[in-house]
Amino acid sequence: MSYNTKMMLALLHELLMALPANDADSFKEWLSLGLEELGRNVVIELMQAWVSALLVKGQ
Repeated sequence: MSYNTKMMLALLHELLMALPANDADSFKEWLSLGLEELGRNVVIELMQAWVSALLVKGQ
């Protein structure tokens, strides 16, 4: 597993853990770190995949 893949998984994990905890500050911090480390396009792709999965799961 490449370094970038590990970073994306770690970022996604931390973002997802901040949401159920209703921890907006942590979410913003991890989002900022993700944007800085991985770039805007990668973070947008992660968030779109996550939202899509939630929408499908909720149906």
